[in-house]
Parts: sequence; structure tokens; C-alpha cells
Amino acid sequence: MYAEKAAKDIPVLEEMVNSSWRKEGELKKLKSELSALDRKIQLSLNDKQNDQGEKEKIQVNGNGVIEKNMAVVPKM
Repeated sequence: MYAEKAAKDIPVLEEMVNSSWRKEGELKKLKSELSALDRKIQLSLNDKQNDQGEKEKIQVNGNGVIEKNMAVVPKM
């Protein structure tokens, strides 16, 4: 009895296995969007780190002039 029911399900199961997933195109599109967003986030983080490094190199001298590429030295 169980074998008869399973035998009836075989064609349906074979069709499911051999068919493509309906949402495959949408999944590929979403993965592409995810990659693009990830790249934007990484670039944004890198820019912020570079900006932070620049801020550490900027020092205001006694005359109020900003001098770049000068190491920040703590006053003693």
C-alpha cells in the first residue's frame, strides 16, 4: 500500500528535481545587490579610516595656521 502511494509520487518528484527554481533569477539579482552594497560599505569605512589618519596628522600651530603632514606631539 505504501509502495503504491510512493510510486504515484515519483513522477511529481522527478519533475520537481529536474525543474529550475522559480526564484533563481531574483536570488542572483539580490546577491549582486548585496555585493554592491558590501563594496560601498567597505569603501566608506576605508575613507573614514583615511580621514581619521589625516586628522591625526593635522596640527594647529600657535598662530592658528593648520599645518598638514606634521606629527602630533603632546605638550609637556
